[in-house]
Formats: sequence, C-alpha cells, structure tokens
Amino acid sequence: MKSLASTVLAMALFLGAMVADSAAQLADKKVLTLEGAKKAAAAAAADAKQHNEGAAIAIVDDGGNLMYLEGEHRGPLRARF
Repeated sequence: MKSLASTVLAMALFLGAMVADSAAQLADKKVLTLEGAKKAAAAAAADAKQHNEGAAIAIVDDGGNLMYLEGEHRGPLRARF
C-alpha cells in the first residue's frame, strides 16, 4: 500500500512539473478585436474618400478569417463568372 501511495505521489509531482513547464512555453498573443477592426476600416474608408475612390473594405484576422466587411456600392450587386 505504501508503494502505491509513493507511485501516485510521484505521478502527481511529474504531472505538476509538466503542467508548469507547458505553461511557461505559452506565449501571449495580441489579437485584433472587433473594435480594432472597425477603426482600421474607418481609416481605410477615409483614405478611399480622400482619393475619390469607392471601396469595399474587408478586415481579416491573422488566420484570414473575415472579421469586418463594409462596402460602398451603387446599384445591385452581381457576381460575374
């Protein structure tokens, strides 16, 4: 019985050390928020307006996933194939 308790204690210490080590390996990552995406889109829209250009503005995250979409269109939208 003492051997089982020693084994369990050793495993708990080992797992605790692994968790502590893996936590030390994680990096803090800054991410784009919806508020930040809206600010970026507003800046892009202001630049497009300054240069008298219409614009469709898409803001994506670092994985390429769409976070914010805004566009200026006149008339119906059509897809051309």
